[in-house]
Amino acid sequence: MENNLLPAEIATAKLVEIVQTAPAILKDSKTRHDRAVEYGNNLLDKAEEHGMSDDLDALMADYQGKLRVTYKTIYDARRPFTQIVDEVKKEFTTLESDIDPAGKSNIFFKIQGIRNIFVTDKIAIQKKKDAEVLRLQNIEKEKIEIEKQVTIAVNESFGQYLSGVKSAMNNIFEGMKLDSVESTRKMITATPMGLTKIIFDTFAKQHFFVNFLTPEQVNEIIAAKKSEDLFVDLNDVCGIDLMEYRRELIEKIPSKQKELETIANAGIEEAAKLEKEAKERQELEAQRLLDDAAKKLLEVNQNAAVEAAGKTFEATIATQAQLFQTEAPKTKDGYMIEVNHRAGYGLLFQFWFEKEGCSLPADKIEKKTIGQMKAFCEAYAIKNDEKIVSPLLKYTETYKAK
Repeated sequence: MENNLLPAEIATAKLVEIVQTAPAILKDSKTRHDRAVEYGNNLLDKAEEHGMSDDLDALMADYQGKLRVTYKTIYDARRPFTQIVDEVKKEFTTLESDIDPAGKSNIFFKIQGIRNIFVTDKIAIQKKKDAEVLRLQNIEKEKIEIEKQVTIAVNESFGQYLSGVKSAMNNIFEGMKLDSVESTRKMITATPMGLTKIIFDTFAKQHFFVNFLTPEQVNEIIAAKKSEDLFVDLNDVCGIDLMEYRRELIEKIPSKQKELETIANAGIEEAAKLEKEAKERQELEAQRLLDDAAKKLLEVNQNAAVEAAGKTFEATIATQAQLFQTEAPKTKDGYMIEVNHRAGYGLLFQFWFEKEGCSLPADKIEKKTIGQMKAFCEAYAIKNDEKIVSPLLKYTETYKAK
């Protein structure tokens, strides 16, 4: 009859046959072993008790010769059994090695390699996408920041303009003489109450420092913020504010005229006193104008900062939503160290010795290889986020698909 059994099945069949005889073989071998050991121990006892002699030495030599025969007998008896066991074991281990997850050249290893390449490419693409999202976020945040800075710059320029016009009217008022009351009234009345487009165009002309925006984008932001609507609004605010201040000054002209008449009719000392008081009031008024301008500027700038903070927060939330839209592939991350110069191996040893080797006994240190030290440094970097900083070494991120 044709034998269709595979080699492994043939070996297994032989194993079954031999196993049936194994108890008898083991029993016979154990008997031979026990007798040989017992006889040898008797010879050792005689040597210890009476010392060596020619006769005893001859007995020991004869014993060793017989011991070799016994050893060969036991070896030959068990050899067919252990050979077939080894053969069957080899068949099993061969099957296992082909699919062993720890293998370095089998199908599992090849599949894992392809998956690692795939997941590495996916992560690279994801990182590129994330970097682009963050780049756009930085651009958006910088736009908001520049918008805020332009708004603040316009507010400062507008505040300075208002303060300057008021100061000019106040100087005209304070410079009034008894013979220039009507001309003073006319000069204050003739002061322009609006904001010209030429002056408005000079606002926010300074350079704005940026990291992500182009000069063209900055100019677009400035143009958008300094819109025609803003000019109209500021012109209205300017007119209302200046007309109110002009009205205050004109209403104070009669009292100012009376004050000048009193000084003119007073004695030298009294006149000096009145002039000093008038000067102090003038200084207080100038300071009040500055304080009012600063207070208004602080208020509008705070509003601009609050608005910018709100926009920045919204941009950050939108970015986070984009970053979490794509589920990251499941990986086990690590590092691979490339040694760019042989001196880099010295750095690997030094780092390993500082972190682990210094606490080990000498015999264990001697058994460590450079490869093991390198592996330690790679694992330490991923676990503790600490690397060897040197141009002699290069850390490359690695990804293993789960």
